[in-house]
Amino acid sequence: MITKPGLHLMTVLILILFLTGLPTLAAPYRAHSPTPPRPQHPAFPSPQASADLCPPLSPPIGTVVTVSTEAELRDQAYHAAAGTTIVVSPGIYNLGGVVHIVNDNTAIRGATGNRDDVILDGGGMLATGRYHVILIEADDVTVADLTICNGDEHGISVNGSDHPRLYNLHVVDTGYQLVKVNPIGDGSEDGLLACSRLEYSTTSPDCYQGISFGNASHGAGDHTGGIVRNNFIYPSQPHDVVVEMVHASGWLVAHNTALLLGPDGVTHGMEARFPDSSGTFAYNLSNMDIWLDRDGADGTGVGNVTNARSSWFVDASSADLHLVASATDAIDQAATLPEVSDDYDGDSRPHGSAPDVGADEYGPSGTLTHTTYLPLVLNSYTLKLTGQRVYSTDLTYRGAFAYPSGDDWAYSGHALAYYPEGDSSRKRRPKWAPRLFRRGRSEPGRDAGVEQDR
Repeated sequence: MITKPGLHLMTVLILILFLTGLPTLAAPYRAHSPTPPRPQHPAFPSPQASADLCPPLSPPIGTVVTVSTEAELRDQAYHAAAGTTIVVSPGIYNLGGVVHIVNDNTAIRGATGNRDDVILDGGGMLATGRYHVILIEADDVTVADLTICNGDEHGISVNGSDHPRLYNLHVVDTGYQLVKVNPIGDGSEDGLLACSRLEYSTTSPDCYQGISFGNASHGAGDHTGGIVRNNFIYPSQPHDVVVEMVHASGWLVAHNTALLLGPDGVTHGMEARFPDSSGTFAYNLSNMDIWLDRDGADGTGVGNVTNARSSWFVDASSADLHLVASATDAIDQAATLPEVSDDYDGDSRPHGSAPDVGADEYGPSGTLTHTTYLPLVLNSYTLKLTGQRVYSTDLTYRGAFAYPSGDDWAYSGHALAYYPEGDSSRKRRPKWAPRLFRRGRSEPGRDAGVEQDR
């Protein structure tokens, strides 16, 4: 069990295989207490990940049951036949008990796909004696598109069940771990927690760490495999280590960014612990050391940078840990890992000559290649001008004009494409001039158009 006060962390994407004991955290939230079916949005709704990085799940197949009360939800979770998808109508559900899933291949999904639209409120941190908001004791269970808050001990607890799929969730404020996987029986294998935001908006009564594979109170072989990648981690409260690999082997912790400004008696931010723990920390960015061999562990470090400063990030105080151009000790300093081909935002790695250390792949905003306009045009582009002014009566809006297919301009429903650097693809005529014309001309070797007087 993890003790001491909690922390406030941000995390967006975690992939976990063969996992055990996973508290993971992120930014403020306020629960409401109106009645379903339609909630007010939380005072601090969670940012939704991009559709490219976190596409919506496919529509459910098989038996689909829609619920709109907390009693229906808990009843269906426990009694629905294997293979049932329980679709939860928008609303805030003040739960009277645990949402307990016991049949294989059951799914619980918010109806709209927006996790802020369905809120399961467990009643309070260490306040109800119910232990969990959602308890999974079945294989191949999916929980998606929900907010889970105010859990007694855990937001979601997976008890020795295989293939749990936890997707597009906002889990906030629980007494112990926000998401926990217990090594009951032969343990839990091949799980996924992805595209989710996990956080404390206040001081946790009894959680002090961030992401953990394994549990220090358990024994050898607690966890095998798994990846922790592309997370922003920012504690706003005193904290212990924020990534811990304990009684765990075969894991990879890669390309995470952790800015840790409130350590409570620790001089490192990530660690491997105990002799049965072995795996790799690769290309993580932090301002604190990584302890590879605590209590005899056999961790390997590759390319980690542990001297980061707040000035390396866009807005560290708001947990915006995207890199700025001056973060040269992190930019282009990693090597390619096949397990981490994109970054926190879903942008491909590398952007420059090599991947960047940490969760963000730095790159300037996209370069403008062309701008579109809908200009007024001359009634006749063959009008010849020798210094005379063009008046409004000479101009008519005929729709935009497109590039000429031959010698003549063509009018179409498309805007005129303007290339600031010119259109180098044009072969027959000089490339498109890097401006638009509002003074008509058809002089040899020049494109007709309009040019603004200055």
